[in-house]
Order: sequence, then C-alpha cells, then structure tokens
Amino acid sequence: MEHLSIFLVDADQFSLNLYRNHITNQGIANVTTFSTGFDCMNNLYAHPDLVLLSSNLGYDLNLELLKRIKSFDSEIDVILLPGPEHRSVLEKIRHITSTTSKYDYALDYITMVTGRMRTVKKFVRQSA
Repeated sequence: MEHLSIFLVDADQFSLNLYRNHITNQGIANVTTFSTGFDCMNNLYAHPDLVLLSSNLGYDLNLELLKRIKSFDSEIDVILLPGPEHRSVLEKIRHITSTTSKYDYALDYITMVTGRMRTVKKFVRQSA
C-alpha cells in the first residue's frame, strides 16, 4: 500500500464513499474522510500530504478552508474537486473521454492527482 496520507472532505456521503473507495482501490490505504470542513480542520495535526475538497461544500467554504489549511501548514497540498457548477467544462471532458457518469470526471481527476503525488513522494524518498 502507498504511504500517501489523504484527507477527503465532502458533505455528500455517497460522493465521499465513492471517492474514498476509488482512492483505496488505487492502493492508497491512508484516506481519512470528513463530512464537514470543521472536522477536517480539527484533524490537521495529522499533517496529511493531500486534502481533497469537494465542490459540495460550497465555493466560499472551500476558499476559507484552503486559507486555513495553508496557514496551518503551507506544505499540505489542497485540491478543489470540480463540481456540477463546472458543467460546460465537464461536458467537454465527457465528450473527449467518453465518460458517462457525472462522477467519472472527478474519479479521473482524483486518479491523476494521486498518481502525481505518488511520483513526487517516491522521488523525494529516493533523493533523501
């Protein structure tokens, strides 16, 4: 199992479970889920490598969480997952990738992000 530590924050339980299962199926075991930004903030002492913030939390809350996470530890990477409000972009992505589910774009995005994080972390370990 990969040694990345990921916090996943989503107010929608279905999406939260879907994303968590997708990440763990990639071999990343250390995924902690939160249904509120408040719970995420209270657990930042664990210093995750990556925080994924769902668009289900709302734009203003995501910006506030981003600011607070970065002020707590600027080394924590934060990714804002695209949501339905990005419909025009999502339709283009669906057309290009032939995805059918409204979640496919987010799952593909998560795969890309976690893959890059693994590569960077492996490089850092080898350089040390």
